[in-house]
Amino acid sequence: MRDTFIRNLYRKAREYEVLDINNSRKSFIRRNGRYMLSTLVALIVLFTLPCGYTQEFLQLASTILSIFIGLLLTVLVFALDKFYGPDRLGAKDYSFGIYENGDTRNVEVSIDEIRYPDAHDKLWHKKSWYYVSKFNVLVGKNVVVAVFALVLLCLNVMYYGKLNEDITGYVFIYEININTVLTFLWLTAIVCLRFMICYLIIEVFYNTIGIISSMVNFMSVKIGRK
Repeated sequence: MRDTFIRNLYRKAREYEVLDINNSRKSFIRRNGRYMLSTLVALIVLFTLPCGYTQEFLQLASTILSIFIGLLLTVLVFALDKFYGPDRLGAKDYSFGIYENGDTRNVEVSIDEIRYPDAHDKLWHKKSWYYVSKFNVLVGKNVVVAVFALVLLCLNVMYYGKLNEDITGYVFIYEININTVLTFLWLTAIVCLRFMICYLIIEVFYNTIGIISSMVNFMSVKIGRK
């Protein structure tokens, strides 16, 4: 059940990430920039640190991610009161009579016509709802990514003595036996762990910068309308 929720969260987050606030598809760089940046940085770190991460870095990264998770959860909780849907009532929401020249005629109006007499106000309401729903999903996804990164960091700390091996000190020969296969699988697991730690940390920072900057821009526009 939990993996279903996580998949739904990732799918919904991906839908929001490829579209801007006007529901227009972003450019290729804007859609996939964080993936390319995270992969590039992770590969550079992987090749420049053959012995893996130091204990000081692991502790520092764990502390930073823990703080990020707490702050993002706080932001998510405070944003929940803004998570509402646009009015979906039809044209016959309200019906009332108007007495005119001795006759009474019925008038039907929608709630949008009462609440948003101006088209710009109605458009702003729909865009702000879309932004708030997008904001909640992206913050939630960023929390999940940060938790995954923190779990991998904890694994690296727990098995630090076995995971800080120099991967460049191994030379594989063509003779295939059980020891060679096990060693290859172990080194592959070490490389994947180091790569994913750096990749997820970069993605968390990248997403956090995007979330904060978009929130500041949204609040600036909202304040400017008052």
